Amino acid sequence: MLRQHAAAPPNCCGSTTGSKYPVPMADDRPTRKRPLFTDAEPPVELVAHLAHYYGQAHTDTILDVLSEPPSLTTLRVNTNVTSRDELLSELNDELRREQSAFVAQPHPTVPDALTIAVTGPHAVAELPVSVLIDIGCGEAVLRGAEIFAPGLVAMSANVAVGDTVSVYVQRFGTQLSKGTKLKPGLLRAAGARHIGNGVAVLSRDSVYGGPSVTRTERGLAVRMGERIFASPSLRDVLASKMFLQNLPSMVAAHALAPIPPGARVLDMCAAPGGKTTHLAALQPEAKVLALDRSSRRLALVEELANKLCATNVSTRCMAAESGPEVLGRVCEAGGGRVSGRPEVPQLYDSM
Repeated sequence: MLRQHAAAPPNCCGSTTGSKYPVPMADDRPTRKRPLFTDAEPPVELVAHLAHYYGQAHTDTILDVLSEPPSLTTLRVNTNVTSRDELLSELNDELRREQSAFVAQPHPTVPDALTIAVTGPHAVAELPVSVLIDIGCGEAVLRGAEIFAPGLVAMSANVAVGDTVSVYVQRFGTQLSKGTKLKPGLLRAAGARHIGNGVAVLSRDSVYGGPSVTRTERGLAVRMGERIFASPSLRDVLASKMFLQNLPSMVAAHALAPIPPGARVLDMCAAPGGKTTHLAALQPEAKVLALDRSSRRLALVEELANKLCATNVSTRCMAAESGPEVLGRVCEAGGGRVSGRPEVPQLYDSM
């Protein structure tokens, strides 16, 4: 559902006019110079806040950019095992072997980052046979991933292996029941967004169960073909040498640089471990302690640290807001408790 707004607050100049995002009423949508991925209207409080600090013209640009996927896929070089130039050469060789038109480039500012330009929006026809995926899966697909069974929410009736299907992503706040049989009009009513077309690798019955069919909860379900926004699929490609990571997350780790040898760095909300392992790679002689309140999510940090050879990372399971007085009595990822003197913030060079 689109958010409704009853009244228009002034912009930073005291006026409600002069912007394509003044106050987004139900029947007063701005004219855009190109089709955008979503027609959801931004909350009016957000528009007013941004306009106050950035001005209305720059705010309009920000909101246009936020309505589409990133223009670049960014990859962090795992400097524990390779260099940027070596990875750049290997990755482009891999892309050429896959007969891909995509080319990796070094980031002009961040020294351990590579970029691949995302293309789109492309015109892709909507088909009568369709599948619906959850938001997390949709975000991954927009970054080049395929669709696996856990991400499927609903499918049209009688979808068979080899069928060409349109792929829709479920909108935040509008949940259809798992296994719903999609019918004409249901997707639009639920506010789902079309993100491309693909070929079914699993049938509907194999995903949700059916007569004489064993339910499959894992595995590739839909192989994407046409994408409205296209970027290469990099699943398991040079997985120990690079990590798909958003640029702001990389910049966050670089903000602490240079990290001196022997420094103690505390990541207080670490899962799934992207920034933690980046900090560890920036200074292999530092000690990085990763905290997270969920032992399940903390296990993801340990898995990623092992994959990226970040041997200077240790983990503790606790809520960051618990405070330094309980930092010495925390649950490790395995479920046990550790007792000892409390750790205090002064013991850490970076937090």
